[in-house]
Amino acid sequence: MRWVGALVLTGGTVMAQPVDTRDDPAWLRYHHAFELLAQGDRDGARAEIAMLQQQHPDHPATRQAMLALSSSAPGTHDEPRRGPVAETPTNGARAELALFQAMHGIYAGIEVCLAADCEEAEPILGLALAGGIVGAAASLSIDDVRPGTRALANSGTVWGAFNAGMLLWATEVDLGPGIGLGLLAGQGAGLGIGIALDRKRPTAGQVALANSGGLWTLALTGLTLAAIQPDTNENTLPVILMVAGDAGIGVGAYLASRYPWVSRAQTFVLDAGGIVGGVAGGGLGVMLTGDFDDRSTYAAAAVGVAAGLGAAAYLTRNWRNDDAISMRTALAPAPGGGALVVSSLDW
Repeated sequence: MRWVGALVLTGGTVMAQPVDTRDDPAWLRYHHAFELLAQGDRDGARAEIAMLQQQHPDHPATRQAMLALSSSAPGTHDEPRRGPVAETPTNGARAELALFQAMHGIYAGIEVCLAADCEEAEPILGLALAGGIVGAAASLSIDDVRPGTRALANSGTVWGAFNAGMLLWATEVDLGPGIGLGLLAGQGAGLGIGIALDRKRPTAGQVALANSGGLWTLALTGLTLAAIQPDTNENTLPVILMVAGDAGIGVGAYLASRYPWVSRAQTFVLDAGGIVGGVAGGGLGVMLTGDFDDRSTYAAAAVGVAAGLGAAAYLTRNWRNDDAISMRTALAPAPGGGALVVSSLDW
């Protein structure tokens, strides 16, 4: 038996309210958050509370945790501190999903024609049109589309196509039925994985951070290979790039789980920093060597990308929805009485 960190006051009597949390994932996450906080892992505790809010928005454990975070000193009425936003479905997210999946449907229709070895223009246009209509209609028929849902589905489709393309390149599949079937399988698998991951209810910012991790790991790997020019054959290169991209997605997803309050705006700045840094580094390399295709130019571009990403991450380190606050105790109203809350803040 574990206990919720609050004392309920009813009729002048102080009573502790026990809650059996052994089989309740929300209460387990609640207690784990405060265990991490007690161990000094502030970011880990903040991440646990954020994930609790995302995955169990209406659970009593979430309300208790947010009450602890938003409480102020007795006798004051400060505005509650804002934690990570638990996303809700929006029409904008559904529209973005419909637009992207309509394009996906068009490409899928063309890929079906490749797989079927179509030779006439009519079936190509017909299948492309049918695919676009199916993609848009299926997306618009879903009501519960959060920005994170949209990001997962669309990103999964793109990364599925990327992995399929790299494998097709590595195996030297000829243009035709093999290409069409391979891309269809990759896009379908990626879309399915994205939909399955939506059960974790990540935000659009978290998905964007995972995407940025994949993109920039892929870019840095490509620039590094161009700089060192290892003795690799054409079949090995796509495998290296595929592994690098997927590993980068994993690293980005891990960082997103540790910093779940990350926003799309912050990832846009990170991407901008990487682009500016890469252009600046590559430009400096060209100025020093006078050659666009020199090894040192690629190396300078890679260093510039890393520096740009690092600078952007540092400059946006405080881009979060809440402010730093300190340890406090407070009496807060609750049904039937009140709650004495001890909150360790300044996370």
